[in-house]
Amino acid sequence: MLRLRLQKRRSAHTPQPLSSEERRFARGTRTLADLLAPAAVEVARNHVRLEYQYARVLVVIGYPRTVAAGWLTPLLEFEYPIEISVHVHPLEASLHTVEELRNNTLIFYTGIVRRSFDILQQQRKDTEAGDRSVVDSLHATKEIGVSIKTAIESGDLDEFGRLLDVHWQNKKRRSSKISDGHLDDVYDLAKRNGALGGKLMGAGGGGFFLFYAPNGRKPKLREAMAVSHLREMLFDVD
Repeated sequence: MLRLRLQKRRSAHTPQPLSSEERRFARGTRTLADLLAPAAVEVARNHVRLEYQYARVLVVIGYPRTVAAGWLTPLLEFEYPIEISVHVHPLEASLHTVEELRNNTLIFYTGIVRRSFDILQQQRKDTEAGDRSVVDSLHATKEIGVSIKTAIESGDLDEFGRLLDVHWQNKKRRSSKISDGHLDDVYDLAKRNGALGGKLMGAGGGGFFLFYAPNGRKPKLREAMAVSHLREMLFDVD
């Protein structure tokens, strides 16, 4: 009697069982040797694949000026492992300059809670629409930032204070929500009582005022802000 053993042909798409090594890589468990000399590497235009894991680097510069609030949310809620890092390039300032900056800078809470998302969202829409006043203001902000960097690194903190004022006046051009009559009055009061310049931190509309007041002018500025019911906040400089 002739017997035939029939075996079902595997489909080309039938997944093969993983070996113990493959399962280890799929779980993301790696040794130093795996990273230095992986068994398989694929280098593409926008990603690198190591075995079963993909790596891709995304770089965003200029935050928060050029991206809206919540821009990291899709990454933070990503279902797969992801590493996020922020690089801050330190200024080459002397220890004396850093100490003077710390001593002469004051921060006050306005008592106004604002949603920065609304301001940044409108700014993004205006930028995408090519609103000339907004685009020009953003370009000016970048130039002012470079000048501020130069002032701090050269130790000219009075110039830093004056540039804060230039920056604030320029920033207000981008949206009517960045400041209002009350906030303008507070700022003008600070300027009359020792501040060379200042700005609302973040998107604007409320939150915290930062002022630079050199040469023993801080007591007078503190008194003026107390009259306006602004609370001073302690901070430090890294």
